[in-house]
Amino acid sequence: MSEEFPSETRVIVQMFGKKYYSRKFSISSQRFSNDEAEVTINENNIGDLRAVSVVITTNQESFRWYLKTVEIKNKTTGQMWSFPCYRWFDNTHGSHLLYPDKGEQDKWQISVPSTTLANNDFDGFYTLYDIVIQHGQSVWRVSKRYRELHRFYSKLLEEFPDVPITPFPPKALINMSKDVIECRRIDIQKFLCDVFSKSYMVHSALVKSTFELNMLHIDDLKEPNLD
Repeated sequence: MSEEFPSETRVIVQMFGKKYYSRKFSISSQRFSNDEAEVTINENNIGDLRAVSVVITTNQESFRWYLKTVEIKNKTTGQMWSFPCYRWFDNTHGSHLLYPDKGEQDKWQISVPSTTLANNDFDGFYTLYDIVIQHGQSVWRVSKRYRELHRFYSKLLEEFPDVPITPFPPKALINMSKDVIECRRIDIQKFLCDVFSKSYMVHSALVKSTFELNMLHIDDLKEPNLD
C-alpha cells in the first residue's frame, strides 16, 4: 500500500534462511498492481526462512511508500511465511528487516513488577520502572525512567503511525505520590504488553535498542548458496 508507488523505483528483496541467504531480487514499480506485486523467485534450498530484507531504491528526491506485509510461499512444499511490516519507506528509512509472524511460537512475556527509587547529583531522586522480558528460555531485566519510556513511545508512534497502540500514561502535573507511581506502573505494563504482542514491533531496531535485546543479526547467517 502506498500514497503512490514512485515511478522508476525498485524494491530489492533478499531472503535469509536457516542454512543460507538468497540472492537479491529486484522488483520494478511496473510489477505492482493495486498496491500488490506477485513475483516468482527461483532459489535453491536456503532452509526455513528467518528474515526478509526489503530495500527501496529510487531516483526521486522524496517519496513515501507503505508496506503492510510480505508473504512468501514455497511452491514445492506449500509452506507459507508472513512477514509483517506496517511501516513507511521514505528517504530517511529506505530499508527494513522483517521477521516472520510465528504466532504463539513467538510469544513474549513482559511485566513491570516493581519500581526502584534512585538518585543522582543532577536530578535528585527519581523513579525507575523495573521491566522483565521473557522469550523462551531467555530473560532480560532492564530499568527505565518514565521519560525514557515516554520518548520510546513517541518514536514508536513515528515509526508505526498506522498501528493502534495502547496509550502511554500521560505526564503528571502533581507531586509523584506512591498511588500515582503505582497507577503509572500498571499503565506502563499494559502499554508494553501491547507492544510485545506485535512481533514486527519487537523485532524493530527501536525496540531492540531500547530494551537491550540480543536477537538475530544478519552477520550470524551463512553465505549465499550459489550452487
